[in-house]
Amino acid sequence: MTFMKKTFSREVVRDYSLIIEEAWFFGLTSSCNKVFGTNPFFPINVFNLHEGAIELWHENNAYAWLLDKLVEKAKKDPALIKKIVYDYEKDLVYHKSIWGKGFCETREELVSYIERVFESMFGFIVFYYLGVDERTPKEIRKYVLAMREDDKFFEEVDKLIRVSITELYPKLSGLETGIVFNELKKNKIPSVEELKKRNKDCVLIPNFIFENISLNEFVKTNKGYEFPLEKIVNIKVKSLKGRIAFVGKVVGPVRILKRKDQMDKVNEGDVLVAPMTLPEFFPAMKKAIAFVTDEGGLTCHAAIIAREMKKPCITGTKFATQVFKDGDLIEVDANKGIVSLVKRK
Repeated sequence: MTFMKKTFSREVVRDYSLIIEEAWFFGLTSSCNKVFGTNPFFPINVFNLHEGAIELWHENNAYAWLLDKLVEKAKKDPALIKKIVYDYEKDLVYHKSIWGKGFCETREELVSYIERVFESMFGFIVFYYLGVDERTPKEIRKYVLAMREDDKFFEEVDKLIRVSITELYPKLSGLETGIVFNELKKNKIPSVEELKKRNKDCVLIPNFIFENISLNEFVKTNKGYEFPLEKIVNIKVKSLKGRIAFVGKVVGPVRILKRKDQMDKVNEGDVLVAPMTLPEFFPAMKKAIAFVTDEGGLTCHAAIIAREMKKPCITGTKFATQVFKDGDLIEVDANKGIVSLVKRK
């Protein structure tokens, strides 16, 4: 099969499992295709599992096409959009009953639950993206934005999947991120050694490509895919600029946080440095004196929490997690938007 040259942008770095990313992909493809037609720009996403966290890359044309179709449908057939959102809210009642149990007791129960997640993901995608797009009709956008304030679907589903897998397969605790749904469904769970390799580096396009390979290596063997992999030109760089999310100036030791299981290493007075922050990082953010992220802007999670906690925050530095290491002493000058190295560990 021949594809046009495709350019991807990194959307987020998520500490989520490959299984829920597969559900996300299913919602964006199979489910969306039924309502909006087939997206001509395949694939819409590439998932790169790197050092235990997943980089989500979206194909720019595919993403723009989908947003256009969503907004068009919201304007021409608001009743359909309201029904989709209403059905999603009904689904949440079921999901919350499962979340309340804490985990699925059998593999069969977990497989059945995940299949339901795949079906519910479409509604989540519709309200999630319509809230982002300013072209969405005001009445609909106001409603879905209010939903987004309290919605925890993605986080709670991922938590249940992870906990269930580790309950069913205790030896895989900490490695459950790299399991894909088909392996669970067929009860062909990978070995510990295989999952360790995946957690270090693998690339997934559901039902198309799944390789234990770095993104750099993937690009070399797939010439039709372009990823703007920004790298630091000067490896001796000691300061970075970013966007000021909340003002202030502090000095403290670096604690790099990429996954939820790393939160315990953040101590009182540390500077939390991350690709981006997640709601699950909240306990660590309470201890930190400042936040610095590679990605994000004034409305990202780190920026919102920084304003709530009144802690200095600089987002969008691009390279903070590459330039600084755990234990480095840095100055966060969120009055000027500059993060500087004071002393190497």
